[in-house]
Amino acid sequence: MSFSPKSAIRALLATAMGRRVFILGSLALIGPLVGCRSSHVAKEHPEIPGFIYLGTNEAELHEYRHQQTGIEFVLLTGGSFLMGGTPEEHARVLAAVPAEGKALLGEEIVEDIARELEAETPLRRIRVGAFLMGKHEVRQREWSRIQEALDAGYGADSDLPVSGVSLRDCQAFLSRTRPRLGLPSEAQWEYACRGGGASAYGFGDELSQEAANYGGSAMGQVLPDAGLVAVDRFRPNGFGLFGFHGNVGEWCQTVDGARDDAAESGETDPVAATPNVAVVRGGGFLSSAADCRCASRQVYPPEWRQEDIGFRVVFTEIPD
Repeated sequence: MSFSPKSAIRALLATAMGRRVFILGSLALIGPLVGCRSSHVAKEHPEIPGFIYLGTNEAELHEYRHQQTGIEFVLLTGGSFLMGGTPEEHARVLAAVPAEGKALLGEEIVEDIARELEAETPLRRIRVGAFLMGKHEVRQREWSRIQEALDAGYGADSDLPVSGVSLRDCQAFLSRTRPRLGLPSEAQWEYACRGGGASAYGFGDELSQEAANYGGSAMGQVLPDAGLVAVDRFRPNGFGLFGFHGNVGEWCQTVDGARDDAAESGETDPVAATPNVAVVRGGGFLSSAADCRCASRQVYPPEWRQEDIGFRVVFTEIPD
């Protein structure tokens, strides 16, 4: 695998931080559900054509299965939440840059990371409507039911996530789904990832190897024990959704520039297409813990393929 300069920096951070617990403040694994304003408890479930109703999950939210692909979804009722990284969170990320990184790459590494963190600003309250969010990253066996072009090595019963796909590959897959599925907007993705909370990760301010699959690279080289794991390997977040942190990064709909600079606080789910820019969220098995945070964003060309990038899907046509 070839690494871009930014990937090399992330690999260095993964070396120093990725194999240990990375702490961004409080050690509480489960915190109060703050920052999101909505009623998450499910009411009467709507009938959605093309989907099979499965019942409610432990979070008391309705679950469905897409009949054509077998992909499972959780119905999120929507609401408002604070989108982006806080100044305090960014300060902790910069303070955690290892001395080894500064010695090898110079103090410029801190400036480079600070510029990347700017892509998570401004912090603002965003509103999203109700939508179905994929319970897991798209699995290889679900991909194989629709798309055969990239099926080399994919097992018909595999619970591993699809990986090594570009945004264009994902769009080709989605174009063949009925009813048509889509990629989440960044606001939908971050709202779902936070699981009703407002901490750095969907279950608190701490990430460890017991909670996510990350930190699998060192100085541009993949570590021997690094690789994909099943999409439901780790515990779900407060919405009953799995795998937002690590394993594979997830393509989203693009947002113009670092963020939509024209957006104002309180707007509804901003999405602005940028022809040559695509955004990946959540980090993969090669990422550092910092790159797996809810607010973290990586930008790539839409043709980019990487072994720890996959995707998750949504459906937004929810009956009233």
